[in-house]
Amino acid sequence: MRRISFIISLLLNLLIFSSSYSTTHNFSYKGEMSSIIEIEINQTYVPALDTKILEIEIPSKLNYQSYYFSQEIDKFNNTYSQEPNNFTTKTDSLDNEIIIARWKNVQKPINIITTFEAKISSNVQPLNSNIAYPYKTIPNEIQTYLTPTSLVQSDNKTIKNKAKELVKDIDFWHLAILSILAWVNNNMEYTSEDNQPASVKAYNRKSGNCTSFANLSAALLRSIGIPVRIIGGITFDEAWTVSFLDIKLTQKNSEERHSWIQVWYPDLGWVDYDASSPFFVITSRYIIQNIGLDSYDVKKKWRFSKDHTPKESEDIIKNFYFDDIKLISDGDLLPQRVTDKSKVVTFSIDPNKLCSTIPGTYTYQGNMITDYEVELIQEYDLSTGTKTLALEISNPQDYTA
Repeated sequence: MRRISFIISLLLNLLIFSSSYSTTHNFSYKGEMSSIIEIEINQTYVPALDTKILEIEIPSKLNYQSYYFSQEIDKFNNTYSQEPNNFTTKTDSLDNEIIIARWKNVQKPINIITTFEAKISSNVQPLNSNIAYPYKTIPNEIQTYLTPTSLVQSDNKTIKNKAKELVKDIDFWHLAILSILAWVNNNMEYTSEDNQPASVKAYNRKSGNCTSFANLSAALLRSIGIPVRIIGGITFDEAWTVSFLDIKLTQKNSEERHSWIQVWYPDLGWVDYDASSPFFVITSRYIIQNIGLDSYDVKKKWRFSKDHTPKESEDIIKNFYFDDIKLISDGDLLPQRVTDKSKVVTFSIDPNKLCSTIPGTYTYQGNMITDYEVELIQEYDLSTGTKTLALEISNPQDYTA
């Protein structure tokens, strides 16, 4: 579950706004975000009376490397308010390493404190891939991630037809992926409460939380032969800002459990995408905990005696004691950047749809603009790997500086 908030400040070189004024800024960025974070995850399980058995799974493989994201974990430790009666460790079929702690005849709340230090790097660069779509030679070990599940229903007729429609004129792997993710991001409304994350239900209602975004994206992509795996992890609310001239864009995640996807490229391997974020990339505010075929595989898991459901709560504490943001932004005009419009995917984002609690805030010389129409437009140039974000504001209230 996740909410995203944006604060976009436009300090325009104008003295007067009029109701007919409209402006567009083209904005893109690349570079590296590196962070070292001290993390504490505090989980409490309050058992029902006469609970005979309580089992809790704790992910223990936390070092990951994908195309532009890396994660190294040190000083990993678990402490328990009551020592488990026994431990089991296992490695599942998707290479997740898991500790299973088991208690018998539980009478008191069980508190588990997991601490570790995470070194995270997200190197945001254009993808250098020219793989044609479709691509038929999928390795055997990757074909698992084309499998339909009860939540990722890539064999559903509606899902298959929609995916084919979205990529019918596309000849490149990269652009097929972007076309589908753009449609999901632009047509799905984020809702914090979502008890039915199956892809078909998400498609029909056009809303859901991060698990619905991930399951639906995976279903659409798998249905056209593109392997996808679901990632379960945590996002942190440490804000970061990119600036160019008069534009400042600050992104801030909510701090909670989160799901996103990794998509397989024949030449690059696994590439992370967050379909619930308008930028799609994951940053040094993300922690990977496990990998699955759908959102059920990556959710927190515990087992207990029949009819004895425990009450569960969680608190996440973090400390960014090293945070190095080296993002380079530019603002070249779109016609100078994109010459072949047939290789461009364009989609619009309504900030108020994505920002369910904190809408975008626009200021002019320190004064907030309250009445406006705003559109975020992203364009991708396949031939250069360029991403352009355009901010268009129209009909702000009359204001005289």
